[in-house]
Formats: sequence, structure tokens, C-alpha cells
Amino acid sequence: MSAQASQVKIKDTKIFVLDQGAHRQLLHAKHPDHEVDLRTRAIYLLQRVTAMRISEALALDLGQVWDGHDVSNYVALKAHQTKFKRNGRNLSLLDKYRQAHTALRNYIRFREKSGGAIDMHGPLFVSVEGKRLDRTAAHRALRRWAMAAGLPVGKEGGITTHTARHTKLSEAVNKGDIGLAVAIAGHADPRTLTDRYLHVDLAKMHDHNKAQTL
Repeated sequence: MSAQASQVKIKDTKIFVLDQGAHRQLLHAKHPDHEVDLRTRAIYLLQRVTAMRISEALALDLGQVWDGHDVSNYVALKAHQTKFKRNGRNLSLLDKYRQAHTALRNYIRFREKSGGAIDMHGPLFVSVEGKRLDRTAAHRALRRWAMAAGLPVGKEGGITTHTARHTKLSEAVNKGDIGLAVAIAGHADPRTLTDRYLHVDLAKMHDHNKAQTL
């Protein structure tokens, strides 16, 4: 099967996910700017592992994922960094996700080498001017990276800064791990997972669950 960003329409929303071939194709490509490549790769893999929203990833401070020497095994989102303000969210960055660990480590160490000491209370992802990265710049960098990989881009037919999150959540649901999907989705009402947000073959899941009880 060729690499692709698969499209699924849920109500009036088109959601794109990456198959494994497209995921590998993206990781093998490079953004022409080395610093932007490291940063964009780190953001993508962070979202791919944790299903963070792009707004959550960009709201992170350095000390939430970096202990001064290496990447932490989990990241605790503060209440003000999430869409739903009642609680924060603890998201796993376990060692088994080596690609995400390596990408974050490479980006942070590049920042250290380029600018010396960095503020643990300052933003994790920064612009070339050293300010907190905004969504427009993050999307622009991801778009250029995806184009270098030969993958479709844009809201009407390809990769956006939501794609990694959609892919992680879709993967969890299609494996039958609803508990994980609920835990990492960060929805006010978990019932929206399959109703509004995730694309999942409910008939296939029903057959799978039925087979498990036989």
C-alpha cells in the first residue's frame, strides 16, 4: 500500500490521518532550515505520542518536558494550557517512544548550543526571534516539511497541525483501546470521541468485540 494521508468525513468535518508509510516518509524528509526542521519534527512527534492539541504543545514551557539534562517521561499540562480548564492533564512520554524523546532532546540541545543558557520557565518551542512559537508559524513549517516529503498539505486535502493528534486518537480507538483514547483526548465529554471527533469503523469494532466474547 502506498503512503497516504487518509481522509474521513465526520459530519461536516474532514479529518486526515497518516498511515505508517506516510509517517515514515515524513520523518525521512527534511525542512530546509535545520533549526526549523528540529523544532517541527519535535512538535509533530510530541503530538503523535500524546495526542496534544497544537495549542497545548505550543503553550508548554521548557521545564515541563526537560529536567535540565534530559527529556522527562511524562508531561503535566497545567489547567490554563488545556481547552477544558477544570483539570490539568498528565500525558505519557515514556521511554518506549524513542523517536519523540530523541526529537525533543535534539531540539532542546540545539537551542542550548545556539543561545547558551535557556529559561526553564520560558517557552519550549520558540521562533527564530526567541519568542513563543505561534500556530501560524507552526503550520507554515509543517506544511513546508510535508511538501518536502511529497505529502498532501492543507485543510482541504492533507496534513495540518491537527493530523498527528487525529492519527494517535484514531490509532487508539481502532485498536480497541477506548480507555487510552479517553485519557489522552482531553474532551469535556468523552462521548464525543466516536460521535464527533474520531473516525472509527464501528461495525468492525462491534465484530471484534463480539468475537472476543465467543
